[in-house]
Amino acid sequence: MRSLKIGNIEVSAEEKVVSTLKVAERSISPIEIPITIINGSKDGPVLCVIAGEHANEYAGIEACIRLSRDLTPQDLAGTLILIPIVNVPGFQERSPYVNPIDKVNISDVWPGKPDGTITEIMAYNIFHNVIAKSNYLIRLHGGDICESMIPCVYYSVLKKDNVDKVAKELAMIFGMNYVIEYSPPPKLHVAAGELGIPTILPEAGHEGKLEEEDVNRLYKGVLNVMKYNGMIQGKPQIKAKPKIIDGNRMVYVRSKTCGLFYSHVEVGDIVHKGDIIGEIRNIKGECLDKIIAPINGKIFFRYNSLPWDPTLGWFLFQIVDIGE
Repeated sequence: MRSLKIGNIEVSAEEKVVSTLKVAERSISPIEIPITIINGSKDGPVLCVIAGEHANEYAGIEACIRLSRDLTPQDLAGTLILIPIVNVPGFQERSPYVNPIDKVNISDVWPGKPDGTITEIMAYNIFHNVIAKSNYLIRLHGGDICESMIPCVYYSVLKKDNVDKVAKELAMIFGMNYVIEYSPPPKLHVAAGELGIPTILPEAGHEGKLEEEDVNRLYKGVLNVMKYNGMIQGKPQIKAKPKIIDGNRMVYVRSKTCGLFYSHVEVGDIVHKGDIIGEIRNIKGECLDKIIAPINGKIFFRYNSLPWDPTLGWFLFQIVDIGE
């Protein structure tokens, strides 16, 4: 097994290093992110796992922390790179979605810019110094402070046959009940795909809570990928074959009206086209807009915050036609 260098961190064969990596500079101090690099005792692929792009999605962060704690070089063929918190400024400030320094969502700016805002610089350095050195990428996500969702895993079709094939395989063996083709593909999936790196995005967790069930889903899912790729011993543990969902059958529901949001349905509910699934009210409690289900399907995602502002680019519901 060869040594690996990331930034100023050099990891020898059969070595585990838990450290920090500088990804940007401010006026008097650097911005550093936690990183664990485990270089195995045998040759194998390089898997990069990142979490905390959205800093209140805690299940993925904790799953990374446990993987860093539990795995050793003796367990491993290849190299595992773990970044438990990508958006450190957001984590420290409990800031949903964005980096509080420049109000930018890092998920929207991959692979970043060397001369952009703080978040763009962070994305650039993480992508080129870490992600680009991997063979596979897993992005652990979940429900932020005002979000509830059904656990699932996304992959993208980039029209790159080998990358697409492997990404779908990794999504299928991760261990979630639902696998969704992301359409259109996120910027990071496209950028990684250009380098031949298959990427998947598992989602587990809700409302910024740290729940053991969600942590375990993500922790065991990463281990499933590692088993599938021959990085650790064993076979992937999958309870049932996941249901594959075409991303084109996924609808985002919004309201153009500012006000207070009240939902009439729960995540997991089956709704029918024309059902009233929520409403926007004013401060007097008067209904300003009724939210109508545009398709038959299952509520996969629900916005949970009372204030609603359509200019912020969010959505109230994600409804998926799953054929039920």
